[in-house]
Order: sequence, then C-alpha cells, then structure tokens
Amino acid sequence: MSYLVIPGKFWITGKQPDGDTVAFEPHDTMIWTQDPWLVQNGRRLPRINNENQVDIRFDAIDALEIHYKGQNWLLEYAQPSTYAFAARDFMLTQLGFNSIEWNGLTVRKANDGQLGYIITKSADIYGRVVGFVYAGEPSSGLLADNGISMTGALLHDSVNYKLLSSALVYPTFYTSLEVATRNEMNAAAISARSAGNLWSVDCTNTPMAVATIGDLTGKYAMMPKLFRRLVTHFSQNGNLSSFHEFLSANPDPVVDITNADYETLAKIVFYDKTKKTVQLQQKPENLSFVEK
Repeated sequence: MSYLVIPGKFWITGKQPDGDTVAFEPHDTMIWTQDPWLVQNGRRLPRINNENQVDIRFDAIDALEIHYKGQNWLLEYAQPSTYAFAARDFMLTQLGFNSIEWNGLTVRKANDGQLGYIITKSADIYGRVVGFVYAGEPSSGLLADNGISMTGALLHDSVNYKLLSSALVYPTFYTSLEVATRNEMNAAAISARSAGNLWSVDCTNTPMAVATIGDLTGKYAMMPKLFRRLVTHFSQNGNLSSFHEFLSANPDPVVDITNADYETLAKIVFYDKTKKTVQLQQKPENLSFVEK
C-alpha cells in the first residue's frame, strides 16, 4: 500500500492528549470516504467525531500510558508520570502548541488549529488513523509524490522519530510497517538507549516484583503493550498467578526480527510464580507485532 500525505490541523482543547495520540482534522474532510483511502484500506473507515476530527496513532512508537482503560469494566490506569508527561509535552511543543491551560489531564484552553500533516496508509481496528506526524504545511513536491519512502530526512523530520530518538517513548513496531522504515526506527531506538531519559528507568527486561496494582502503575516503567496486558489481568484477578494462561488465551502474534521467529507474546514474557516477578525476554526494538 502506498502512503497518503494529508494536510490539516491539530486540535487539543477539551481533550486529554498523550505522547502518541492527537486529534487531527484534514483540510479535505471527505478524504476518508474517497479513493485512494477506501481502496487501500479495504473500506476501513476511521472514527470521526462531530467536528470532523480523527485520532492519530503515531506509527512505530508507544508512549507511557497517561489514561488507560482497555475495558468498560476497568478503572482508568496510568504508568509512572515523569516520562509519560515528558513525551506528551514534547509532542505538543513540536506541533506548535505553546499556550496550554490544563485542568488535570484535560486541556482547558490552547492555541488550537495548528497546521500540520500526516503521512499514513491505514487505520487500526479502534478507528484511529495510523501515521507519521508533522508540523507545518507539506511541500508541493511531497503532495505530488506517489512513491513516498518513509526513510531518511522525511522519516527523521517526523514527530514520531524525534520522540523515539529523544528517548521519550518505546519503539513498537507492527508488521504493516515497511522494513526499511522499521530498520531506521530500530537504529534510532538503539542509539537512544545511551541518551538516558526513559531508558534510564526502563524495567521491561528486568524481573519486576508485582504484589499490587500500584507496582504496575507507580513503580515500574515498562513497554506499554506489556503494561496494558498486565494491568488488565491484574485488575480482574488481583494477582498474576495465571498471567501466562491469560496471554496464551489472548495471543499477541509477534515476530522476533533478530531471527525471524514467529512467536506469541506468551512465549517471550516470563512470570516467575515463586518470586512473583515478570519480565519481557526480548528488547522492544527487536519485536514486530502482527497488525490485527
């Protein structure tokens, strides 16, 4: 599938933005119902609100959760806030939001309608448009380009890449991501480890003792995908004793890009029932999840 360049505006007032999601209104509000979007997305439409806005999920990255509610019966959970807020604030600054009034997690007032554009080729099963995000107006040459390669300067100028290379978010790849793009994002993630920031507190690959849900929300910074699975299971069961069975019953297919092995998340997450510790046994940048 080819990428589409879609210019528009970003909006945050009345919303609770996080480090990897932002509301976007395309200049052409009918883009989602026209070709080539319909053709290349199998007629999967994004979820559009009453203001013609869609949520953009930043491709190839995942920020610490500020407000996760995966099921209707779940309470809302968050990960340690320092780098969750750092990623959010960095993203908003990159997009030109420099006058924000907050009411808790909600934006009460902001210099809304910042010009920007996205480069995208798909929407996910939750109705979010998946893409690379940019401030400002796209060049006329970029708008006319039917063979966009998400590599080099174009990739490096994206807010996605800047967040990752600044060590503020986790790499989270899906098999829909082109290999050349993934390789560059992978290299950025590896380099970012030496920059500290989020990686200085990351516990994804170390044994994490989890006795209470507060250990998950306040003690350990970890890959958000792992956090979401852990907090969902813990909130339902009160412990992690059957976490492996939960993962097996709800498989997340994943490819280990270091050896091309096809696995599920259950096979690379280890829960020690004696010590009550859990850890991911592969680095996040070495995984590519199968897009649902």
